[in-house]
Amino acid sequence: MLKPIVYGLVHSEPAAAIIAELIDPRRSLDRFKGPLLDMMSELVGMNVRSYVRPGATKALLREIQDSQIWRNGIVHTGAQRAATDAERTIGTASATHTLFRMVVDSLGMHLHGGVEVCNQNACRSKP
Repeated sequence: MLKPIVYGLVHSEPAAAIIAELIDPRRSLDRFKGPLLDMMSELVGMNVRSYVRPGATKALLREIQDSQIWRNGIVHTGAQRAATDAERTIGTASATHTLFRMVVDSLGMHLHGGVEVCNQNACRSKP
């Protein structure tokens, strides 16, 4: 979600591309997490830190962390998870995509194919 936010906040396309590429999400996310969550909350009009998706008992951010831990366990150690964990992860992914779409829309951009961010007003095709 970092790149669309950078592109939306920096009004020079070349500068936005450079800044977005300089930020390595694997190393920088913790450093930018607080300000990013504050910006996202302001953009979408809700507290992203405490948002609990319908049917869930934990905040979406906690669910994302849990899903990452489960995924790493499955991929790297062959751990097994219950079917309910898979269903929860699918719900988490769906809610995360909805939040992503809200951020992109609030920045005046749109998505193609549900994932490709576009800031060209000429095509303005919202799927």
